[in-house]
Amino acid sequence: MSRTPRVEGVDGPASAAAASRRSSPVAAALLRPTALWRGLVALLALATLSACRPDPIATADPTALRPVPRTDIEAMEPAVRAQIEAAFAALDRALAERPSDAQRLLEANGTLGQILLAYDLPSAEPALANAAELAPEDPRWPYYLGRLFRLAGRTAEAEAAFLRAAELAPDDPVMPLRLAQVRLDAGDLTGAAEAAEAAVRLSPDLAFGHYLLGQIAAEDGRAEAAIKHYQRALELEPAADRLHYLLAQAYRQAGEAELADAEMARRGDIGVRLADPLAQALDRLKQGANAQVVRGNAMLAEGQLEAARAAFEAAALDDPSNAQARINLGVTLFQLGQHEAALAELDRAVELAPDDIEAWRAQGVILAQTGDPARAEASLKRALALAPRDARANLGMADLLRRDGRCEAALAYYDAAIAAEPTTALSHVLRAMCRVRASRPAEAVAGLEEAREILPDDPDLRDALARVLATAPAGEGRDARRALALAEQAAQARGGIDVSETLAMAQAAAGRFDEARASQREALALAEAQGREDWRAALAANLARYEADQPALAPWPDFIYLR
Repeated sequence: MSRTPRVEGVDGPASAAAASRRSSPVAAALLRPTALWRGLVALLALATLSACRPDPIATADPTALRPVPRTDIEAMEPAVRAQIEAAFAALDRALAERPSDAQRLLEANGTLGQILLAYDLPSAEPALANAAELAPEDPRWPYYLGRLFRLAGRTAEAEAAFLRAAELAPDDPVMPLRLAQVRLDAGDLTGAAEAAEAAVRLSPDLAFGHYLLGQIAAEDGRAEAAIKHYQRALELEPAADRLHYLLAQAYRQAGEAELADAEMARRGDIGVRLADPLAQALDRLKQGANAQVVRGNAMLAEGQLEAARAAFEAAALDDPSNAQARINLGVTLFQLGQHEAALAELDRAVELAPDDIEAWRAQGVILAQTGDPARAEASLKRALALAPRDARANLGMADLLRRDGRCEAALAYYDAAIAAEPTTALSHVLRAMCRVRASRPAEAVAGLEEAREILPDDPDLRDALARVLATAPAGEGRDARRALALAEQAAQARGGIDVSETLAMAQAAAGRFDEARASQREALALAEAQGREDWRAALAANLARYEADQPALAPWPDFIYLR
């Protein structure tokens, strides 16, 4: 069974075409004979590598080296074109002036191969293969060839290359980890586990190694082992909150629904990082504004806002007309609390790219958050004119209208957002809130039930459904017993103001007012301890109802609709 490649610790497809080209792996232990690598080099029309060569640089025979074809780089940024042309020129000079100088040929082929690989250009392959022929004991070249083959979906060749790199660098845990990844891509769980375990033996406190072992165990149906490795990865790298989602899946697989719910509530977007010096060297080779944008995006995904800002500012300085750099810089500045500067960048972005939906959408969302609803609505309408089915633009418009007290008008935009991206739980919850506000509680219940069929483990959907079931009028979706079951399930998994408040609502709906008063007082105490005045007032109002043996009337307090 072939799998989507995982690159740099972030799951995601290399391409559909690449996935269709993957070949089956050769299953075996981590350290195998070098014949597989030699076979790979034969495929590349190179001489067989000898593990016994005493000289790290082979004797140069330019006629035995592969020609490196020119690549069409006309569409690339000027700085990138100049960089690639200079690297080709250096190789041409090496071949013309001193064709027997192995060291010079190695440097020229290696530098050119790395630069081409950094930009995912296919002509990197012959240059890197030449470097591997000239320096057969240098682990960089099989490593870089392994990356190239993996991205191209050439699984067997990638495995052979990473295996050779691991043999040449036996103390580097990155090499067996890359080998483990490519084996996992191809469904070789046994081989992947052997390679990942070898990496962890080399570096027991490597979070990425435990993360990978957790993935392998989960795919092999060993939930308990997956949980152990994910927990260890989290201990080593607490910021990697995407691991909570994987832990939730593993707990669900192990039949631990409450623990799964608790982990799901803590899930985030930051993945496990792997310090990979060779990959970082490729990244540093990239030039131009687009490369800076990519670096900034990586920093943003890791929550490093200042570093992301620096990268986006560098991109905008390098290419003042780069709208994407302006958009991302604006979003980052907003997250840093620099709202005026953020809007200035987004104003510039929409000037540079008036047909860019992302620019208008980001501007609209930030204007809405900074208290300019009229301009926000105009920007979001412009975004929707460009892409009427865009999920985030529809959600942004719906949210703006909800905050402005226009829930009836917001519903059509929530419907459009959900139709485009039905797996976004937030859209379902907010639509339910507006349906309740528009006196449509039965529709709110029906919509949340449908959402839970798509996302059965989502705690926010469960909380919203419990609230609506507990407070809906009789005959319009009210179901106190089911509300109580959902609320009790949530309370067993995690705590919090909202969880205690939902439980109190459900208990009151079921006529268990003594318990409702206790749960509401717990929620109130949490709100007071956290200085949440907005929650405190709303909780006190419902507590007064429970003390009078009356249930709550609304699933959410008024202030929720305005934020």
